[in-house]
Amino acid sequence: MEKRKEGLEVNMLDLPDKLRDEIQAAIQPTNVELYLMLNDLINAISSNDGQAVAQSSYRNGLGIAVVNFDLAEKFKNHDNLLMKRVSTLSGEMLTGLMLKTLADTGDLTFGERIEALHLAMRASFEARQRAESNVEFD
Repeated sequence: MEKRKEGLEVNMLDLPDKLRDEIQAAIQPTNVELYLMLNDLINAISSNDGQAVAQSSYRNGLGIAVVNFDLAEKFKNHDNLLMKRVSTLSGEMLTGLMLKTLADTGDLTFGERIEALHLAMRASFEARQRAESNVEFD
């Protein structure tokens, strides 16, 4: 993993109240969904069902990717440098496929955006698998 340079991290608790409130407002529409996803993961872990844990963890990861995309987009042109840093850090968490897929999904619900991301990732994985299986060795 890439080691981050000292001092580039942004701690939510270090932000002024006004900026923290802006971030809270940005993720407010997804609070219920995020809570339900985390609750699902906790239940899966409690069940000791490895497949349920893996599936829930995957869904949670996609949900966090959607939130990171929203934060990256919302604050990329912010007047405050700390908020621009939040945008940059949020965007760095996303792959090119994630950015491309989520770019035109603003009119979809949170769940629909997660599904779109899942379908794009699955299609990419299947295409990669087909390409690898077609490789012939002499």
